[in-house]
Amino acid sequence: MLTLWDWSRPTAYMHDLTPTDRRNPTVNANGKLYGTTEDSTDYLPVLDPAHNSVTEIKHPVRDPNTPTSKTAAMEPSPYWGAEPIWDSETTTHNPMMDEKGRVWFTARVRPPANPDFCKQGSSHPSAQVFPLQESNRHLSRYDPATGQFTLISTCFPTHHLNFASDANQTLWTSGGGPQTPVVGWLDRKMFEETGDEQKSQGWSPFILDTNGNGKRDDYVEPDQPVDPSKDKRVVAGLYSVSVIPGRWHDLGHLFGISWLCRSREPGARSDPHSADRGLRAAIARLRAARWRHRRQGRLLGVTGERSSGELRP
Repeated sequence: MLTLWDWSRPTAYMHDLTPTDRRNPTVNANGKLYGTTEDSTDYLPVLDPAHNSVTEIKHPVRDPNTPTSKTAAMEPSPYWGAEPIWDSETTTHNPMMDEKGRVWFTARVRPPANPDFCKQGSSHPSAQVFPLQESNRHLSRYDPATGQFTLISTCFPTHHLNFASDANQTLWTSGGGPQTPVVGWLDRKMFEETGDEQKSQGWSPFILDTNGNGKRDDYVEPDQPVDPSKDKRVVAGLYSVSVIPGRWHDLGHLFGISWLCRSREPGARSDPHSADRGLRAAIARLRAARWRHRRQGRLLGVTGERSSGELRP
């Protein structure tokens, strides 16, 4: 028997949902499912299949000047006509449930322009390595037990998210494409202990180890020719990110090139914001793995590796 539910608004669309913690599918057993509605509405649908009921929760924003999809240029709808039926400030994209049954979202919480700590001249280790000017989507957390949202402003744009099983319960994110040439993360342990969103986040560009010495050196930019004595930064925006415990710490995916990212600095384990031993040690290597996709041609993946207990950009 198959049971179907309509559990959102007639003018909205369901982009994604989460029922449990992927690392432990017994979390939230027989509980509610939480959906995301992206550009269509800020009202997130919640389905209770055990009681055959549907509710909504409104996702808030931090800044009243956050842009809305209602003013975005769109073609008329074949059904609704030219009426702007979508109105979303948060543009929630991907939800993930954690071990406590709380739901984390990639969601917009403010206008795109980044605060100063993300930019050139900041003391933040990630900004010192690769400053970022704007971010179109960030992070949030919803606690069903209290009904409260926690909004997290990230310097790096977010698209999909996934939890690691390391000691810091790291939350890894992808940016959605080559317009976001970094991988970003949130140290959940630090954030939940301190509430400091600035110190708890980090990001890193993709640096290809073109000189083959196994460490990160000075590098040339993507539009510059390869220098045999240096590494090379590449634009490899990740569509999604996942975690494989035991071997891979983060695994990103895109169409185009396959990358193996790792930190080769021995003993670099303690401080996730150590620019010298972490950010400046993170490198990428081109993998030989390639395969064919019948409909879309050549499809390859992006991978990132970290040893157990080690968090490095």
